[in-house]
Amino acid sequence: MTLLRFLATAWILNFRQMSTTKLYLFDAVILPVILATIAHRLAGDVRDATAATVTTLGAAVLGMWAATLSGTGAAIGRMRSFGLLEPVVAAPLPLSAALASNALASSALGIYAMAATLGWARLALGLPLHVASPTMLVAAAVTCVFSTAALGLVLSVSLVLYPRAHAVSNIFEYPIWLLTGAWVPLGVMPDWVDTVSWVVGPAWGMKSIRAAVAGDVTAALSALVACAIVTALYWLFSVLLLRRVERLARERATLPLS
Repeated sequence: MTLLRFLATAWILNFRQMSTTKLYLFDAVILPVILATIAHRLAGDVRDATAATVTTLGAAVLGMWAATLSGTGAAIGRMRSFGLLEPVVAAPLPLSAALASNALASSALGIYAMAATLGWARLALGLPLHVASPTMLVAAAVTCVFSTAALGLVLSVSLVLYPRAHAVSNIFEYPIWLLTGAWVPLGVMPDWVDTVSWVVGPAWGMKSIRAAVAGDVTAALSALVACAIVTALYWLFSVLLLRRVERLARERATLPLS
């Protein structure tokens, strides 16, 4: 119960902070709108409501990942530079809980992205929007938020030993955009790209979103379960790796790990 209370409180604090930061707001609100506009203009005059909705939500997922990458890519580095890493590690609760709340807060900005892109597509671009299974879409979107947060946490923990972690993490923005199928459908990509996407949680989340919009509840549920499994593996890997990093810090008698 203490852990859940901490996660909820830390999530709220991080979410409020990120909601007032221009960089995160750009990634979560402005960038998805720009991407959605580009995608719809490239597609031409699309009157298919399902295709228009999928394209719009795909842009929102891209914004969700961009915000997550900005928020979690150098989370430990920011704690280190602000002098907060030592007290956070010394706290009774594990460091993974603090990082998880940060990752969840940045991914939750994707809710802004979805609202912004759907509103922009309908009101500004005049596109027809339709969701055949709204309930399944909500479930898929929530699962995608958790999956994106978990993937961001994996990158954050994996790069903690690298002094330029934030710069390196930015490299993963566009590859994940492609692997999720949110920007370009995986069906038009080489077969090996689709195979690699099996280990990318947000890719399953996007498949579930696409199926929910089309009304294929069975496919949406299958993709949602796969997304949940991959997400759980992400969280487990992050916790185990972070424990190893903390042990290494104690062996070196220094938290900066540099």
